[in-house]
Amino acid sequence: MEEENVVKEEKEVDTISFLPADEQPIVRELKTKGIDVNVVNISGKNYYFRTFNRLEYQKLMADTVERAQAEGAQQHILVMASEEALVLLCSLHPKIGRENIKGYPAGVISTLYEMIMLQSGFNQPEVFPVKL
Repeated sequence: MEEENVVKEEKEVDTISFLPADEQPIVRELKTKGIDVNVVNISGKNYYFRTFNRLEYQKLMADTVERAQAEGAQQHILVMASEEALVLLCSLHPKIGRENIKGYPAGVISTLYEMIMLQSGFNQPEVFPVKL
């Protein structure tokens, strides 16, 4: 019984309060819209993003295959294009769009892509199958 009271008295940590003051209202607004917000710091700058679902993943893959067939694009170009498409879909702040994506440092888009994939359940380093 006493243990239950201790658990009830614990307060949830406001993780947003640890962010830079000018970014807190942006994140609070996104969260009030029901968006699960993630943040990663790349080269000293915070990038906020959301994860993606299976339906979005299937569409992204289908679009990539369609583009490959239409353009006869090489593998490395398709990988870069799908990275960019995912970042365009999931970036929240700063909002990365087609008009400004080329202005970011080269590794930001690839790193952000990897973080989105990781948070969306891909390549989980702590996930190991157990043979029964």
